[in-house]
Amino acid sequence: MQAVEPEAPPQEAIYRHGRAVRVTHWLNAFFIFALIFTGFGITQLHAPLYLGDAGQDWGAGIEEINGAARDPYPSILHVPQVPWVDLREKLPAMADFLGTAEVYVRNPTRVRDHIFFAWLFLFNGLVYLAAGLASGRFRTLLRPSRRDLSWRKFARDFWDHVRLRFHKGGEARSYNLIQKYTYLTIIFVVLPLQLLTGFGLLPWMDAGMPWFKDVFGGRQTMRTIHFACSLVVAAFILVHLAMVVLSGFRNNIRSMITGWYRLPR
Repeated sequence: MQAVEPEAPPQEAIYRHGRAVRVTHWLNAFFIFALIFTGFGITQLHAPLYLGDAGQDWGAGIEEINGAARDPYPSILHVPQVPWVDLREKLPAMADFLGTAEVYVRNPTRVRDHIFFAWLFLFNGLVYLAAGLASGRFRTLLRPSRRDLSWRKFARDFWDHVRLRFHKGGEARSYNLIQKYTYLTIIFVVLPLQLLTGFGLLPWMDAGMPWFKDVFGGRQTMRTIHFACSLVVAAFILVHLAMVVLSGFRNNIRSMITGWYRLPR
């Protein structure tokens, strides 16, 4: 008589993502893509990056030598220029009300689009923060516990992450230590710094808050920091998407659509 193998117990599912978190997550994904797309177009208007308060001056700061424009200030980095395709449709006139200025730039449409999406991203991000605080998401899912605060635990999680060994069972109820530190750094350091430096670059900030640029060491330093933060965000997105696929694409996508996450076995 053939022995019957016992059926494997069903996978345990936990409700990981609330409705507000899921909605704001997908909206953020769209807004960030739009910001990267339009922001890179703005960078193409003047590719060199500087430190301090000098550079990118399309007025008296650019000299005409033998009929060609030359920027007299040395740059710390020159972003490669690529062919640019403008957005086909202009965004609503609300963008002008939200603070878009059409001065100091050669193509105001790109700046208007970029700042419009920046305001939407800010408002949506505030909703995400409020929902995360109200639901305890940051406390239960992202905040490292006391036992996590050790170099040995960090090194072990980092090495497991590199080898693509993901948490299973009860350990998968919360993010691993690398995920926690990465998400907390992006949410509370990189993105706020990028938003502050981005709004500091608005022309009306020179009149309304002229001291603001000095906090970051000058207008051009703000621009360089803003660009550096965008590279960090872009790198985070690429790694994040890769981890979503490698750690269980269907399970991760389903959890961000329905909220329910099945603990891997």
